[in-house]
Amino acid sequence: MTTRDNEQMIERARKRLRKRAKRGLRGYPVATAALYGPDDTRATKLTVGIAPARQPAAAQCTQNPRSSCGRNGMKPSGST
Repeated sequence: MTTRDNEQMIERARKRLRKRAKRGLRGYPVATAALYGPDDTRATKLTVGIAPARQPAAAQCTQNPRSSCGRNGMKPSGST
């Protein structure tokens, strides 16, 4: 895959995401993912928030190699 092909693929993905974002909230459940890292090219931490229904606070899970939470290896934040 050439650099040009990669750039075109990324641009198509951005266009699809912009189109979906423009449509707005389409119902529940709703999930949000945030990537954190030392710079804009590497992610060292992933945080996911999931709102299963309209409620004031979302359940937030973080992935940690030393812990597990349910089937997906996720741990609710704030738990030990």
